[in-house]
Amino acid sequence: DTSVDKYRERTGSEPSRVVRPLLAIHLPNDLKTLVPYQPDLKISQLLIKICFKRGLDIGNHYLTTADSNTPLDHKMTVDKLGAKELYLRSGKDSRGMIANHSDEVEGTLKKREKTSFLKKKEKER
Repeated sequence: DTSVDKYRERTGSEPSRVVRPLLAIHLPNDLKTLVPYQPDLKISQLLIKICFKRGLDIGNHYLTTADSNTPLDHKMTVDKLGAKELYLRSGKDSRGMIANHSDEVEGTLKKREKTSFLKKKEKER
């Protein structure tokens, strides 16, 4: 069930306790995952989040709606799109634009890689 009523409550300190809506993502391996999101999250950021968490090559994946194989505009926000279900597809899109949509993708990936590296070093101490 992927109704609009699904939400995930964050735990932690009081200021970060917010209820965020969930977005259903159908993965290429026929599994489905629910991803909490903020309304201003861009499609490019969502793609990065999904691929990074699963160790997938962002250059070989893109997001679509259920009724289309056309890649979503990476600058669009999840809220503006208005969909509650998206599909992660494998392969180059018809425009060959994967991983070239913006410098934002590269910058975000480098930031995540640096954070992961620092966390790993911290654990080794």
